[in-house]
Amino acid sequence: CVFKNKYNLKAYCIALGIALGVGICLFSKHKTLDGTFSFFGIYLLVGYVIADAFTSHWQSHLYKKYLTPSMEMMYGVNTCSVIFTGTLIFITGQLDAAITFSIKHPIFILHLAALCLPAVIGQWFIFKTIESHGAVSFSMIMTSRQAFSLISSVIIFNHQFNIYMIIGSVIVFISLFYKSRNSIENKQGYVKIPQKDPEKDEEAYGYGFDMDEYKLESDSDHED
Repeated sequence: CVFKNKYNLKAYCIALGIALGVGICLFSKHKTLDGTFSFFGIYLLVGYVIADAFTSHWQSHLYKKYLTPSMEMMYGVNTCSVIFTGTLIFITGQLDAAITFSIKHPIFILHLAALCLPAVIGQWFIFKTIESHGAVSFSMIMTSRQAFSLISSVIIFNHQFNIYMIIGSVIVFISLFYKSRNSIENKQGYVKIPQKDPEKDEEAYGYGFDMDEYKLESDSDHED
């Protein structure tokens, strides 16, 4: 809707299949407490999905239009994060408490660095993926990552696979395989190429002068 990108029916089927498979996997593990249901949580989830989808497409738009380098994109994103986080801490009055905590527990700096290093590496891979392969492929990777992460957690910690998790995983794998074998962009059919007249369109061919004004020095020098 924002960038006027067009995709075929296959793209919507693949997106629905991946979302359905990941949803089945997640709901098979996480259950609501005492049957409670929160509409506010649904609103937050929908807002997150919309913002997350728009962000990756907006970044892809910046790459294509302005040729923004990955490192410059990372700098802008992290600068905004520092501004937002610093403003929130300052407004809530937690700035002094955060500084005091850091002074009392120096190991906190080491733990913070341990979190920042993989975050920076992950961000670089994210921006390079968007730059090289586009926002749609990145969105599918990030959505599928949740299913792979859940399956890895089950294997590492010896949890039991239930029927819903198996069904969800199969749906995700089938959708990804189908995506790898098919194009999802809506390709235009026949595109008419405008005809150029080299004697009239001097800019297109870089002559730099009007062909009609070209004069031969002498007819004898150009008998052929």
